[in-house]
Parts: sequence; structure tokens; C-alpha cells
Amino acid sequence: MPPRTRPSWVDVLLACGVTGLGAVELATGQITGPFWATGASVLLFGAPLLWRRSHPWTALLVVFGTIFGLYLAGVDQYDYLASVVSALTVLFTFAGLVELGQAVVDGARAGVDQVLQPTFQVGRAIRMLRGLAHGLLLRGVR
Repeated sequence: MPPRTRPSWVDVLLACGVTGLGAVELATGQITGPFWATGASVLLFGAPLLWRRSHPWTALLVVFGTIFGLYLAGVDQYDYLASVVSALTVLFTFAGLVELGQAVVDGARAGVDQVLQPTFQVGRAIRMLRGLAHGLLLRGVR
């Protein structure tokens, strides 16, 4: 399916529904935490549903990044239904649009970067310390 340039009426309806649900949950006090985090999350759970078909990676990262951000802000998400609806909708759309091979390769590349980056940093630190020790020994010999 070619990517859409604008969202369909179903996407707009879903985005409005999730945003409305999140606003009601926030207004009734069902979710507790700092307002700057919970208020922004209402929009961050609804908006990605508008572009979930044309930009599935972006929608996935925004929704799950918002969930992680709420966790870091200390928001109790146990009863936050808008986050569940948004995450499941984006996740199932992602699974239907992104090829498995592309997702596996991108995930593996990210995993390798996570493993190799600290290794390179440790190697640089060891070389720096070795050079420092060598320099100190040469000065001590003279």
C-alpha cells in the first residue's frame, strides 16, 4: 500500500477518540502525576495515530517514548487506557506495514551499536591511560 499524504477519516476519528479519552482520564483524576507530563501525553498519544500509516517508525517511537517518559516522570500509568489504545493501534499498524526483515536489521543494528559504542569508549580510555603512563614514566626516567 503506498503511503498516504494525508490521514484517512478513520485515522482522524481514532486520534480524536484517543485524545478525548486521555483528556477525560486526566480531567477526572484517573491518572496522577505532574501536569506537564500528563497533559502533554494526551496529545502525544493521539497525534501519532494521524501519521501511523505514512510514518510507522515515527509513530511507534513517539508513543513508546511517551510511555517511557511518563515512567521517568513518575506517573502511575496502571489505569491509563489512552496509552494502551494508542500503543496497540500503532503497534499493530507497524506490524502490518513494516517488513520483518527491515525491522530485524534495524533492531540488530541498534543492538550492535549499543554493544560496540561502550567498547570503543573503553578502548579509547585505555589508550589514553597508556599514553599518560608512558609519558609519566619517560619524565621519571630523566
